[in-house]
Amino acid sequence: MAKTKTKSNKIIQTTLDLLREYELIDISFSMIAEKSNLDISDIKVYFLDVDSIIHAHFDNIDLRMIDDYSSNIVEETSKEIIFNIIMSRLDLLNENKISIKRLSNGRANIKISFFLRSSRIQKWILQEANIDSVGFEKIINQYGLIYVYTRTLAIWLEDDDPMMSKTMAFLDKTLTKGEKYIQNIQVPIKIINAMSKIGQQFFSKMKNKKA
Repeated sequence: MAKTKTKSNKIIQTTLDLLREYELIDISFSMIAEKSNLDISDIKVYFLDVDSIIHAHFDNIDLRMIDDYSSNIVEETSKEIIFNIIMSRLDLLNENKISIKRLSNGRANIKISFFLRSSRIQKWILQEANIDSVGFEKIINQYGLIYVYTRTLAIWLEDDDPMMSKTMAFLDKTLTKGEKYIQNIQVPIKIINAMSKIGQQFFSKMKNKKA
């Protein structure tokens, strides 16, 4: 198992290294095989195409992000938790920032701005931040999380400071605004959720009558 993981990681890192010189759409399995001293058949065991290698890299980043944060749990506010989780992910992406930047500016039809593609990861972050929401509020929180990350990622890509000072300042400011926004719409959200619940009950009764 360890040997399999090592070979998979080698393929991923080789692809990221090639991204320093080439655009993603110009990278082929033969180029990866030559640079990594592997056979093309070895690569095909793990990946269907070059895009899937990049997606695997971001999946690995998310898993490392979870491990890094879970190993350093302290008393924090919801805003501080989300701040630390996002900065943790960007810090991990820093290891291959040149490659990520080329991926961002390239002609490839792959979006590096996607964050927490699986609802499971989104749910994990909101739970870690002690944000327990349902209905319309849950949707707002999930989309808000993706929006904040996407905006912050754009700043990070242009932030040349190793300490990511501009990125941290922007993220802190954006999260503060988001926190105030959620507070201001609590009453409308409760009304929408209540109306949605009433609607569901009404249609359920109508369905039972027809049955």
